Amino acid sequence: MSKRWVPVIDYEDQYEVSELGEIRAKEKLTCYGRHLKPKLIKPAPNHNGYLIVVLCKDKNRKTRVLHRIIKESFHGKSDLTVDHIDGNRKNNKLSNLEYTTHTENCYRRSLKKNNLVGIRKRGNSWTARIMIDSIQYHLGSFKTKEEALEKYMNARGKK
Repeated sequence: MSKRWVPVIDYEDQYEVSELGEIRAKEKLTCYGRHLKPKLIKPAPNHNGYLIVVLCKDKNRKTRVLHRIIKESFHGKSDLTVDHIDGNRKNNKLSNLEYTTHTENCYRRSLKKNNLVGIRKRGNSWTARIMIDSIQYHLGSFKTKEEALEKYMNARGKK
Protein backbone atom coordinates (compact mmCIF):
# COMPACT_ATOMS: atom_id res chain seq x y z
CA MET A 1 0.00 0.00 0.00
CA SER A 2 1.46 3.34 -0.99
CA LYS A 3 1.26 6.45 1.15
CA ARG A 4 -1.21 9.11 0.19
CA TRP A 5 0.32 12.59 0.01
CA VAL A 6 -1.78 15.76 -0.11
CA PRO A 7 -0.72 19.41 -0.41
CA VAL A 8 -0.40 21.50 2.76
CA ILE A 9 -3.11 24.18 2.91
CA ASP A 10 -1.67 27.65 2.18
CA TYR A 11 1.59 25.97 1.03
CA GLU A 12 0.26 23.86 -1.86
CA ASP A 13 3.25 24.54 -4.11
CA GLN A 14 5.88 23.90 -1.44
CA TYR A 15 4.86 21.04 0.91
CA GLU A 16 2.89 17.79 1.19
CA VAL A 17 1.82 15.65 4.16
CA SER A 18 1.05 11.94 4.39
CA GLU A 19 -1.56 9.99 6.33
CA LEU A 20 1.33 8.56 8.34
CA GLY A 21 2.19 11.95 9.84
CA GLU A 22 5.11 12.88 7.60
CA ILE A 23 5.78 16.17 5.85
CA ARG A 24 8.00 16.77 2.86
CA ALA A 25 9.15 19.60 0.62
CA LYS A 26 7.81 19.02 -2.89
CA GLU A 27 9.97 18.47 -5.94
CA LYS A 28 11.01 21.79 -7.41
CA LEU A 29 13.14 23.42 -10.04
CA THR A 30 15.80 25.80 -8.77
CA CYS A 31 16.51 29.12 -10.42
CA TYR A 32 19.59 27.41 -11.92
CA GLY A 33 17.46 24.76 -13.66
CA ARG A 34 18.37 21.98 -11.22
CA HIS A 35 15.66 19.53 -10.08
CA LEU A 36 15.39 18.97 -6.33
CA LYS A 37 13.64 15.74 -5.35
CA PRO A 38 10.97 15.67 -2.61
CA LYS A 39 12.68 15.76 0.79
CA LEU A 40 11.26 14.64 4.13
CA ILE A 41 11.34 17.32 6.80
CA LYS A 42 12.33 16.22 10.27
CA PRO A 43 10.03 17.84 12.86
CA ALA A 44 11.33 18.88 16.27
CA PRO A 45 9.45 18.85 19.59
CA ASN A 46 8.41 22.21 21.05
CA HIS A 47 8.36 23.05 24.78
CA ASN A 48 5.00 21.21 25.15
CA GLY A 49 6.15 18.05 23.38
CA TYR A 50 4.22 18.69 20.13
CA LEU A 51 6.14 18.23 16.90
CA ILE A 52 6.73 21.46 14.97
CA VAL A 53 8.11 22.36 11.55
CA VAL A 54 9.18 25.61 9.94
CA LEU A 55 7.44 26.31 6.62
CA CYS A 56 8.70 28.89 4.13
CA LYS A 57 6.70 30.76 1.52
CA ASP A 58 7.75 33.88 -0.34
CA LYS A 59 10.82 34.16 1.93
CA ASN A 60 8.59 34.21 5.03
CA ARG A 61 9.13 31.54 7.69
CA LYS A 62 6.34 30.28 9.93
CA THR A 63 6.56 27.69 12.72
CA ARG A 64 3.52 25.39 12.85
CA VAL A 65 2.51 22.31 14.84
CA LEU A 66 2.53 19.22 12.64
CA HIS A 67 -0.72 17.68 13.88
CA ARG A 68 -2.74 20.75 12.84
CA ILE A 69 -1.05 20.86 9.41
CA ILE A 70 -1.93 17.21 8.80
CA LYS A 71 -5.54 17.42 10.00
CA GLU A 72 -6.23 20.62 8.04
CA SER A 73 -4.60 19.29 4.87
CA PHE A 74 -6.80 16.19 4.82
CA HIS A 75 -10.05 17.55 6.32
CA GLY A 76 -9.97 21.32 5.86
CA LYS A 77 -9.41 24.19 8.28
CA SER A 78 -11.45 24.39 11.48
CA ASP A 79 -11.63 26.56 14.58
CA LEU A 80 -11.86 23.36 16.64
CA THR A 81 -8.92 21.87 18.55
CA VAL A 82 -6.97 18.95 17.04
CA ASP A 83 -6.84 16.11 19.56
CA HIS A 84 -4.39 13.18 19.63
CA ILE A 85 -6.78 10.29 20.32
CA ASP A 86 -4.15 8.14 22.04
CA GLY A 87 -2.66 11.10 23.97
CA ASN A 88 0.76 10.67 22.33
CA ARG A 89 1.78 14.10 21.03
CA LYS A 90 4.34 12.55 18.70
CA ASN A 91 1.83 10.22 17.00
CA ASN A 92 0.64 12.44 14.15
CA LYS A 93 -0.92 9.74 11.98
CA LEU A 94 -4.17 11.00 10.48
CA SER A 95 -6.07 8.09 12.07
CA ASN A 96 -4.95 9.38 15.51
CA LEU A 97 -6.14 12.97 14.99
CA GLU A 98 -9.64 14.37 15.35
CA TYR A 99 -11.31 17.74 15.74
CA THR A 100 -12.83 18.40 19.18
CA THR A 101 -14.01 21.39 21.16
CA HIS A 102 -11.53 22.95 23.57
CA THR A 103 -13.72 21.82 26.48
CA GLU A 104 -13.79 18.22 25.29
CA ASN A 105 -10.04 18.25 24.68
CA CYS A 106 -9.38 19.42 28.26
CA TYR A 107 -11.75 16.75 29.58
CA ARG A 108 -10.02 14.02 27.57
CA ARG A 109 -6.58 15.24 28.64
CA SER A 110 -7.47 14.67 32.29
CA LEU A 111 -8.72 11.17 31.47
CA LYS A 112 -5.68 10.33 29.35
CA LYS A 113 -3.35 10.99 32.27
CA ASN A 114 -4.76 7.77 33.74
CA ASN A 115 -4.69 6.13 30.29
CA LEU A 116 -8.47 5.77 30.48
CA VAL A 117 -10.31 7.82 27.90
CA GLY A 118 -14.03 7.94 28.73
CA ILE A 119 -13.94 5.51 31.64
CA ARG A 120 -13.07 5.85 35.28
CA LYS A 121 -12.95 3.58 38.35
CA ARG A 122 -15.48 4.54 41.04
CA GLY A 123 -15.33 2.35 44.11
CA ASN A 124 -15.81 -1.25 42.99
CA SER A 125 -17.26 -0.37 39.59
CA TRP A 126 -16.26 1.38 36.39
CA THR A 127 -18.20 4.30 34.92
CA ALA A 128 -18.32 5.33 31.29
CA ARG A 129 -19.03 8.87 30.10
CA ILE A 130 -18.73 10.77 26.89
CA MET A 131 -18.75 14.44 25.96
CA ILE A 132 -20.64 15.54 22.86
CA ASP A 133 -21.00 19.20 21.91
CA SER A 134 -19.68 20.26 25.34
CA ILE A 135 -22.35 18.18 27.14
CA GLN A 136 -21.24 15.26 29.28
CA TYR A 137 -23.38 12.10 29.16
CA HIS A 138 -23.21 9.31 31.75
CA LEU A 139 -23.23 5.97 29.91
CA GLY A 140 -23.53 3.72 32.96
CA SER A 141 -21.68 1.81 35.66
CA PHE A 142 -20.06 -1.54 34.94
CA LYS A 143 -18.38 -4.37 36.84
CA THR A 144 -15.33 -4.46 34.59
CA LYS A 145 -13.11 -1.96 32.85
CA GLU A 146 -13.63 -3.82 29.55
CA GLU A 147 -17.44 -3.45 29.74
CA ALA A 148 -17.15 0.28 30.43
CA LEU A 149 -14.66 0.74 27.60
CA GLU A 150 -16.89 -1.20 25.19
CA LYS A 151 -19.87 1.02 26.07
CA TYR A 152 -17.74 4.15 25.57
CA MET A 153 -16.38 2.95 22.20
CA ASN A 154 -19.90 2.03 21.02
CA ALA A 155 -21.12 5.52 21.98
CA ARG A 156 -18.26 7.06 19.98
CA GLY A 157 -19.13 4.88 17.00
CA LYS A 158 -15.70 3.25 16.91
CA LYS A 159 -16.86 -0.36 17.10
